[in-house]
Amino acid sequence: MVVAHLACNLKFFRSPIIYDDVARRLNEVNLRGKVNSENIYYAVSSAHWKHAYLDLYRCLEAIYYLPWILKLKDVTGLSGPAHEIAKQCHGALSWRGKEDASIKALFDIAPDEIVLNERLFKTDAFKDISDPDRKKQAIGRRFYKIRNQLVHQGDYEEQKWTHVTTSCWPIIIDVCLSVVEHFYVGRADDIQAPVITRGDKSRVHSLVA
Repeated sequence: MVVAHLACNLKFFRSPIIYDDVARRLNEVNLRGKVNSENIYYAVSSAHWKHAYLDLYRCLEAIYYLPWILKLKDVTGLSGPAHEIAKQCHGALSWRGKEDASIKALFDIAPDEIVLNERLFKTDAFKDISDPDRKKQAIGRRFYKIRNQLVHQGDYEEQKWTHVTTSCWPIIIDVCLSVVEHFYVGRADDIQAPVITRGDKSRVHSLVA
């Protein structure tokens, strides 16, 4: 958390591709204490856009359970933090949400004004999505597809390649970060803070010292 905080605030500690506003917003999420600060640090210090995107996307992977558990709470009347109920479901039923369905469900419960961003549809990576198909789940699926292309050099479920040009990345990063902000700030009570091991704590103390 300390290193991520420094990188967000001091330009010579972060990548030149990360704008001041993005660094400020990343730092605000980081200081909330719910996110994995390692992802924030690597996102803000990445030399290439695709690496910054992947680490920011990992913040969403960490809360794949959220839309399903929120729906479960709504239907059953269960109370308590979503992360605790997700743990119980996984422990008792070996349940874990599918990646594809989870990212679509996560984007579906995010605000329209964040996900259905007009700037997004002007980029090469999203301009092929026609007006009738501009639904939040489709946008979430496209974000997942871009992630798959970066990690696996392709998407096994969709053969058509999505071209992400340099000019696309700032807008894609902005929307992805907005989704991260919405959940890690607005739904903070339902998200578990990363567990810091004894070794991690000693490293943090040495950094502070």
